[in-house]
Amino acid sequence: MTNLYPPRNALLLASAVIVLAQIPGCGSSWFAADDSKPPAIKPEDFVGPPQQADAQDEAPTTLVATDVAEPTQTSEPTRDREQQNDALAVNAMVGHINGEAVYADQIFDINVVAQLESFGQRFDGEAFLQQAAPVIQERLRGVIINKLILGEAERNLTDIQGRGIDMRVQQERDELIRFFGEGSLAVTKARFREERGRELEEHLAAFREELSIGLYIRSKVLPKIVVNQRDIERYYEDHKAEYQLPNRRSFRIIKVKDLADAQAVTQRLDRSEAFKDIAADAALNLYNPAGAGLFNNGELLAGDSVYGIKPVNDALIELKKGGHAGPIVAGEHQYFVELIDFEPGVTVPLSEAQLNIEDKLRGLQFEKHSLRFRMDLLQRGSYTDAAEMSQKLLEIAYARYDR
Repeated sequence: MTNLYPPRNALLLASAVIVLAQIPGCGSSWFAADDSKPPAIKPEDFVGPPQQADAQDEAPTTLVATDVAEPTQTSEPTRDREQQNDALAVNAMVGHINGEAVYADQIFDINVVAQLESFGQRFDGEAFLQQAAPVIQERLRGVIINKLILGEAERNLTDIQGRGIDMRVQQERDELIRFFGEGSLAVTKARFREERGRELEEHLAAFREELSIGLYIRSKVLPKIVVNQRDIERYYEDHKAEYQLPNRRSFRIIKVKDLADAQAVTQRLDRSEAFKDIAADAALNLYNPAGAGLFNNGELLAGDSVYGIKPVNDALIELKKGGHAGPIVAGEHQYFVELIDFEPGVTVPLSEAQLNIEDKLRGLQFEKHSLRFRMDLLQRGSYTDAAEMSQKLLEIAYARYDR
């Protein structure tokens, strides 16, 4: 049987292999090594040479999941790019995972399609393939892993777990009917299709799969997570800066336009007039006189960098509560600053940080063991060679989206 496209397009295969080789855990376990070096083929070669029908040969097949009528004439039919696009617009089967057929449209979800359409508008030929390859590879890898996990989950989840998933899916369905249709299933389906771009039942099926996958991963990974007191104490000592609460300040600003106004403010301060009252004088203060010079509405600001003009900030962090400083020359203006309130930073004791640290360490271990679980599945799972599926998907993407 011959393929509509060259069976080993060098550019496509190279794109698939390069990207897969860069994914952790995706070495030889993802695809068989191929030491052969096929001749380089350009993107325009996807059109393929004219083929002659021969009664003694098998009818040419394509990647599409439809019947192809055998030619009734012995003339050489021309397969141009437009004809190929029409053929590949049909949902094509690209491989199997756990014995289940995988179709192109399962990989080309709404997010992937949006990216491929964008690439097709901006890039041609080889550039399109180089942009499309990693997007397709990442999506394919996710589909493979999820289907492998789902296969194990469906075989191993208990009846109680299954009933729990059924209840959660029913809750999701009921919530969507209330939200989209105000109790009407027909209205819900129509509005959901319009707003989400997919059928309600498709969403619920995907939601069920997500629940099954998440529950199964937790059942396999959580028993491996162990966090002891020594781990918590070591993390606390190594990350003490995370548990140091910063200093906090609130303050007022007086900003004047020239030296004469600065002298006027100084004289009033020397007469023990309240900073607040001077800051409320719109004839002098250019900064928030209506708020009596309050910065950030008087709220406490964390850290030792709370004002954007460095000379003013430097003077501010040296003040004690109730103190003021100025005039401070900064650019064309002069400033006065008063520290209204100050709360010194303190270190959160281990006794208060313990639960936070334990949760963080459990999360880190969960990520590590989950990744290892997925990599093990890729090693022992049953699925069509990933490089082969990637090549077919790139062929289809090229025919559909490269304009």
